Amino acid sequence: MFPWVELRQGYGLTESSGGAAFFASDKDGKAHPDSCGKLIPTFCAKVIRIEMGKPFPPHKKGKLWFKSPTIMKGYLGNLEATSATIDSEGWLRTGDLGYIDENEFVYIVERIKELIKHNGYQVAPAELESVLLSHPLIVDAAVIPCIILSHFHSHFSLSV
Repeated sequence: MFPWVELRQGYGLTESSGGAAFFASDKDGKAHPDSCGKLIPTFCAKVIRIEMGKPFPPHKKGKLWFKSPTIMKGYLGNLEATSATIDSEGWLRTGDLGYIDENEFVYIVERIKELIKHNGYQVAPAELESVLLSHPLIVDAAVIPCIILSHFHSHFSLSV
């Protein structure tokens, strides 16, 4: 309908003052449909191991952190929220689970707050939904964490 409009994937947060990554194909013209693109100039990123707080190599999922001159300085009048979001070196803890590939394409997997913790594992609802949706008799699936009787349990909801 609008041939002059080109839609592309991207990623950003209010705290990053807008975009942090923008989709563009790599030098070979390969598509990266699951990626939200490469970092915008002036941005640095790292993927942090959730349990250890140390950086991961490419293709390993962890917490996404960004650094740039455009990252906010903090939440007005809320030092506690600021220190929980931005570390002492200026890295923004996004609250997103993701990874970066060897070509520096950024992939967002899930919001960390939505992870289901079960028997020492952290499972992204989207990963479980993907497995469920691969079954030919399942039309749609939604996986959510919920609290039942003051105990933490994973609960699955299916639409068949």
